[in-house]
Amino acid sequence: MANADRDQSQFIAIMTHELRHRIAIMQMFIDLLQKHGALPAEVEQDRCIIAGQINHLSRLLNDLVDVGRLAFDKLKLRFERVESGDVIHGAVDAMQPMFARNEQRLKLKLARKEHYLKADAKAQPLLASADDS
Repeated sequence: MANADRDQSQFIAIMTHELRHRIAIMQMFIDLLQKHGALPAEVEQDRCIIAGQINHLSRLLNDLVDVGRLAFDKLKLRFERVESGDVIHGAVDAMQPMFARNEQRLKLKLARKEHYLKADAKAQPLLASADDS
């Protein structure tokens, strides 16, 4: 069992390294496009979409690394009392660029009564990532 865990950990480490390298290359080309000055509107729109997808891939990769670290007890969650509305508002705020890109709007109406969760600080980005998917 220890060998399987070690192999899985090594696989995740190699895979995340390779994916980060590919993401960095894509980001470099997006940055180069932006440095060339004004782009035609259609190209700029495509550049923004690609940049958003690169950011999304980076977040997913970070989540994958965190899951791997949790599985091997290399990451400890720190649970604390948080107001659910704060977590939800933060996740919705993080998704605003996606809404704008897709010409969508989200109207959020929460109960006036506060509800508390016992959660790690990663709850908000994970919620935003799940909703983005």
